[in-house]
Amino acid sequence: MNSMSPEQRERLQRRLAAERLEMERLHALPDRWLAQELLRLAREIRRSVPGLGSPFSIGSGYTAFALWHVVPELARRLGAPLEPNEASNPEVKINSPERFRQMVGCVLQWIDKRYLEPACKPEADLCPVRVLFHDVANGSPIVMALDRIAPPDMDYVDFPARHVREISRFRGHDEVSAWHPSLQDEPDRAVEPEEEQVPVYWG
Repeated sequence: MNSMSPEQRERLQRRLAAERLEMERLHALPDRWLAQELLRLAREIRRSVPGLGSPFSIGSGYTAFALWHVVPELARRLGAPLEPNEASNPEVKINSPERFRQMVGCVLQWIDKRYLEPACKPEADLCPVRVLFHDVANGSPIVMALDRIAPPDMDYVDFPARHVREISRFRGHDEVSAWHPSLQDEPDRAVEPEEEQVPVYWG
């Protein structure tokens, strides 16, 4: 970030602030409206990226699978109606909530955001790719939906639950398995003078 120009730093800070506010907004939505937002973002990305126009396109492996099947299935389980061919993979539809958590966690680790760059407009503070596939530690609408379908506990070992536990502990918060907006704030605790200060990205 030190190599950025003042204009680039200002733009980055503005984008991060916009994304943080968007994660807070999405987190506060009722199930049905969160589901609609997931579908809106997934459909916008599919329309914008060559090779993702149908579930039968080759696309980019995990990315196409996520946008056509995993994200729509999350939305369906939260009560949203789907379009033809969305969430049509039978292996996704029959998964139990617990197995679905494991599947979503695996998929999130293999998303190729570079493949989705055509969906991002350079002048926009909010890019549908960065919003939908926002970092799990700083608020992910996909994981927000997943947590409502299969609420994690401290025994869950899937990627989202494990990662949130690690980051909540690292930031000095009570250890939790589900993200919430206050994890972006510094914890309400007095810092002892001798305590080592560790730089933390709060998103």
